[in-house]
Amino acid sequence: MSYRELRNLCEMTRAIGYPRILSLENFRTPNFKLVAELLEWIVKRFDPSATISAEQTTTEQDRVLFVKQAVLLLLQNSRLRLNPRKLYQVQEIRLARQLSSQLPQTGAALHELLGKELYYRQQRNRATSRAIPLAEAEKTVQKSIEAIISDAGEIKNKLSNVANDEAALDEKIERRKREYEQMQKRYVKLQSFRPQYMDEYEKLEAKLKTLYEIYVFKFRNLAYLQQQQLEIERADRQKQAESERNMRQVVEKMRMDLTL
Repeated sequence: MSYRELRNLCEMTRAIGYPRILSLENFRTPNFKLVAELLEWIVKRFDPSATISAEQTTTEQDRVLFVKQAVLLLLQNSRLRLNPRKLYQVQEIRLARQLSSQLPQTGAALHELLGKELYYRQQRNRATSRAIPLAEAEKTVQKSIEAIISDAGEIKNKLSNVANDEAALDEKIERRKREYEQMQKRYVKLQSFRPQYMDEYEKLEAKLKTLYEIYVFKFRNLAYLQQQQLEIERADRQKQAESERNMRQVVEKMRMDLTL
């Protein structure tokens, strides 16, 4: 299955209420047992009385019988056709693909090692046939011992430094804990503390609230009156313009009458 198909399968099992949470990691390796559990759960969703169990899949014959029974029950109850061969090979095919991809690399590595076997055989024969002087062997062993002692000393120094750093960190953590406890106690005290000016502050706050309500009321009235004034002035200007227009019409009419 592709990555998208595996992701969709995990989301669908979560959506339909599968009791076990599945992730992509469950399908990184072949897992016939998980497929059997899914088949059992799906079959029993259609037929709760179905006598099928994923636990009875220890042998090859049991697995074949289980897959055939699950496919038959799904076909009878939901008219859903499944390929039993693909269901059974869900484990073996992936394993075969992994092994087949590893075969060329393993064969190439084996061929390379076999090609060097003649050289390594000569080196082994030369090393085993040569007599090593005792003094040289002791000197080599002594150098190895000194190197090991030196490495052990460095490791001890590093461990001691780690122990010192650990002690310093523990001390710092304890100091931070004490500071935190002190700040917590101070915070609790500040919560329960009531300043002396708090009564006066609450009175002034209530008074300010009342004054603000009065201010809002007067401001609204003033805005309303200003709006009314503008409308009255606009109406007066319209009346004056209408009167002037009527006056000009009367004068023009009188002038025309006189000329006639």
